[in-house]
Amino acid sequence: MKNDIEAIEWFNKSLQINLYQSHVYYRRALSYYNLGENDKALADLMEANKLGLDDGDSRNLYEAIKAKKEMF
Repeated sequence: MKNDIEAIEWFNKSLQINLYQSHVYYRRALSYYNLGENDKALADLMEANKLGLDDGDSRNLYEAIKAKKEMF
């Protein structure tokens, strides 16, 4: 819905309740990515991966973050 700042706040609240939500880490990573916070996005994506999330969407986001980081 393009309200990434508010989404991050809600993801943070969800993770305070349960840290073992790989899809919440992925969604928060996506919001961070949309805001240009690539280091935070990558950290959340790695956490999602540690929790077992390894799908096409997460791999695509990883490649997009990597491409942005290589530009600088």
